[in-house]
Amino acid sequence: MGSGFTGPRRGMKSRVIPLILLCACPALAALANKTDVAHQHINSANNLLSKGDVEGAVSECREAVRLKPHLEECRLCISLALYRLGNRDYEKGETDKAIEEYREALRATPDEAYWHLGLAKALEKAGDLKGATNEYRTASKLSPQDDGIQLALGALLAPAQNAPSAETPRVGDFSAGAPAGDTEPIPVKWADPPYSEEARRSRRQGAITVAIVIDTEGNVSKAQVVKALGQGLDQNALETVRKWKFRPATRDGEPVAARLLVHFNFRLF
Repeated sequence: MGSGFTGPRRGMKSRVIPLILLCACPALAALANKTDVAHQHINSANNLLSKGDVEGAVSECREAVRLKPHLEECRLCISLALYRLGNRDYEKGETDKAIEEYREALRATPDEAYWHLGLAKALEKAGDLKGATNEYRTASKLSPQDDGIQLALGALLAPAQNAPSAETPRVGDFSAGAPAGDTEPIPVKWADPPYSEEARRSRRQGAITVAIVIDTEGNVSKAQVVKALGQGLDQNALETVRKWKFRPATRDGEPVAARLLVHFNFRLF
């Protein structure tokens, strides 16, 4: 006497598979919906950052992280927003808050040179010279072409040795244009800095400001980032601007060294 089972009946699979799919689809849809909503919060955060609302941006990023804690875009979003918030609080004199914000930003993206630089300045202001030195050194390793980082580290390690000398030549500041009777430096050879692959993947956009010194030969002799964006874009801006060539500034008809601010806007279309 047989068991009574003679194999799958015709049509059995067509009935079972749809049931499995029906069970899986709601979970997949919910997962996809969380990702979409997280991206909406990220877009909102980027918009708020562009308007200077850093606290609102941090709030939007935190909501994105809550929804999708392992999504790379969420990690990058909260890192940039907290770095900007740290900058704002540092400028307001709220050093302890700034230190915590820089540290939280670095937990998300530990290889950002200017996040370390911000933390170094705040720790130095708070009197933690050992911690500041470590942070300056890390920033220097991550962005070795930035003269401002090297100068700050040198000044901290040997303040008397690095103090300005009375014989140090004065550099004209042409950031707001040339004074009457003088001429400002004019670029004659330049290029735009490239997008880093990391920034392109995450669609990072925004502005970077680099302060440069142009010598009497029209070469960029010093450069430092004064407004950072992260994800390798700051280093690309430094490397590119150092290759620019200028017609040097003049004072009373003679070439003089000049200080200038250069703004780069990174946009994806």
